[in-house]
Amino acid sequence: MGGGRRMKTIKLSNKKFDKLEKFIERECDYILDRASDYIDTETANELIKNNESLFDLQEAINKVKR
Repeated sequence: MGGGRRMKTIKLSNKKFDKLEKFIERECDYILDRASDYIDTETANELIKNNESLFDLQEAINKVKR
């Protein structure tokens, strides 16, 4: 089917966008806080790696201009 990556569009009200942004920020902060409990260990690396898509989403949301 063309093989190209297709972009998706999600429409959110400002209120829902803000809620999503805050939720993702809290989750990322929680993961980083847990990872800091295991500094310089494989556990910390796994926590971050296993949640990489959440951090990618946070980065994308931070780039969105309202």
